[in-house]
Order: sequence, then structure tokens, then C-alpha cells
Amino acid sequence: MGKLLKWDFYKAKKMKSTWLLLAALIILSAISVMMTYSNLKDIEELKLSENIEAMQKDVVGKTYEEMDVLDWTLALSGGNFLLMFTIIFAVFLATTDFTTGFIKNMYGYIGNKSSFIISKIILTAIFSLLTFVLTYLVAFIADWVLLETSSIVAWSGFLRYTLAKWMLILGYGSLVIAIAVITRKNALTLIISLGYFLFLQEPFYKGINTLVEKVTSNPFDITQYSLVGNIEIIRHTITTKEMITCMIVSIVAIALSIGVGHWSLKNQDI
Repeated sequence: MGKLLKWDFYKAKKMKSTWLLLAALIILSAISVMMTYSNLKDIEELKLSENIEAMQKDVVGKTYEEMDVLDWTLALSGGNFLLMFTIIFAVFLATTDFTTGFIKNMYGYIGNKSSFIISKIILTAIFSLLTFVLTYLVAFIADWVLLETSSIVAWSGFLRYTLAKWMLILGYGSLVIAIAVITRKNALTLIISLGYFLFLQEPFYKGINTLVEKVTSNPFDITQYSLVGNIEIIRHTITTKEMITCMIVSIVAIALSIGVGHWSLKNQDI
């Protein structure tokens, strides 16, 4: 396990995609913050009416004039923005051993096949956490430079949100790793992983909701029990119950990924 971790860590550092993803993250985060502050400035200068201001409310439920650095960090990390970077990283990390043929040289030295998956999940967890740190850092610097108000009052909600979101993204990233181990092709894995949450998840959720409602005759929403659904809807006002649900969903996804990846390595030809 230790040797696999060292190899994956070395591989992640050497992959150009790792640094390109982090650079793109910083640039896009900075652009997003600057555009948001530009809107704030325009709103202040134009002194918009209450009706128009209501249309300018952010996802956190505040006008731009009311938002603080906490709201900026949550706005940047909200939705699927950070998930996309983690997906791409996980795909290249997991498929490199197969595309380079290195797996054939190391396969015999892997005692527990699950360790091959776990090692990559750990590296994906580190990368995903780094995306949060960089995104928050950009928001703090921009807020301090432009408004000089970089302070967070609701630390508990901020930390609960970050932990829950990070675990959910890691859960999805681990599923991506399992898919990569099965397909062993980065392009196919990217199409499946990105295509699902960009195009297929909404009709998939609707189909399951409709089926369950017909069977039970009660309203049902699978979003609260799904990885991507929770990634999109959680906010810094996340409750303890919602956080526990997010943790359980994430742990189940990680366990499933390890099991499926283990089966694939043992039963598919290398």
C-alpha cells in the first residue's frame, strides 16, 4: 500500500493534467469573483429598484450588496464547479497505469487488489481538498483587496458545508475511479462521468421519482439520497441531519467503488 501511494503521488505530481487543472481552477475562480464584484459595483452605481434587486439575488439568498466573504466562497464552490476538476483528475490518475502498460509490471506485486483503488481514492481526496483550498484562497484575497472585509462569522456552518461537499465530491470521484478501472480508457470514462451529471442525471432522477411515487402513492425525491443531487443543493445552512445523510451517501459510494474495482482487477484480463 505504501509503495502504491508513493507511486500514485509521484505520478500525480508528474502529470501535466494535474497542474493544468489547478491553474485553470485558479484562473476561472478569479474571473468569477471579478465578474461578481463588477456586478456589485454596477448595482451600487445604478441604485437599482427593489424589484430589480430581487432578480439579482445570489444562490445564498442575498443581494450582492449584502454578501460577505463566506457567501463568495460558497458561491464559487457551489454546484458542480469543483466536481468537474476532481472527475478529470481521477480519470487520468486511474487510467495512466493502463494506458502506459505499467499495470502489467506492477500487477503481481499488488497483494490486495483493493489497495490499488484505495491508493487512488486517497490521492483524489488530497486533490479535491486542494481545489477547495485554492478556491477559498482566491475568494479571500479578492474580497480583502476589493472590499477589505475578509472575515467569517459562521465558521461552524462553513466547515460543515466544506466537509460535506468534499466527501460528496470524493464519493463521486471514487466511482469515477471504479469506472476507469473497468473501462481502462480515459476518453470513455470522461464521457460516462461527465455525461451523467451534465445530461443524464435529471431524467434519471425523474424516472426513479415517478416509479417510486407510483408504487408507494407518496411524493418522493431521490436527490437527497444521491451524490450529485446533494452536491448541487447543500448550502452553508446545512443541518446535522443533512450532513449525516451526505456522509452516509459518500461512504456507501466509496465502499461500492472499492468493491467494484477489486472485482474488476481480479476478473478482467490485465
